[in-house]
Amino acid sequence: MSRRWIFGSLVAAPVAAAVFAVALAAGEATVHSTADPSPIHLEEGIPVGVLHTPAGALAAGANYMAVERRSAATAPAEFRRLLELAWAPSARTAELDAAQQAVRQAPAPEGVHLLTAVVAGRVEQYRSDTARVELWSEAVYWSAAIAPTQTWSLDELSLQWSDGRWQVSAHTTAEAPVPGWASVYHANDTSHSFDEALKGMSAPYYGAR
Repeated sequence: MSRRWIFGSLVAAPVAAAVFAVALAAGEATVHSTADPSPIHLEEGIPVGVLHTPAGALAAGANYMAVERRSAATAPAEFRRLLELAWAPSARTAELDAAQQAVRQAPAPEGVHLLTAVVAGRVEQYRSDTARVELWSEAVYWSAAIAPTQTWSLDELSLQWSDGRWQVSAHTTAEAPVPGWASVYHANDTSHSFDEALKGMSAPYYGAR
């Protein structure tokens, strides 16, 4: 299936209530701690998966997809850095080409606000130095000219352990399930209400428990 990014996605639908972002069943927002090894290290602000376990592979995939969905259309320099740090060299060109083609077809609207979150995920396969994970994620975007809108993505990442980190060796997408929308109260589905309630917020990183 051809890659679908945030804007102009076939699985987009108007937001009916507030943004929700649920950490992975195998993960939670990363905090710096000395008690347990952190599954994620930040390199120049880019999350890199460094825990060589199934949960570490899942945390790596979740972070990579959250950053990719946020940056591919709105922060190309950050997206390229993500590919340099978290994609296998053999997979970088194909991922960059797919993103650039999708962005040309549906560029980011001017002045858009964007939040992304991984809602759920699972490890499909794990071997000593390879893993395959599937992730269900959402993105919410809005602007002064665009009503708040959600898009959904179901992505499968093949990962390989190399140089002390998980790297993406392949990325495919499938039709994503889309939830029904909650009721709207007091016009809380407007761009103004999103600006007021979510100002300054950013999406979390995900880590293994």
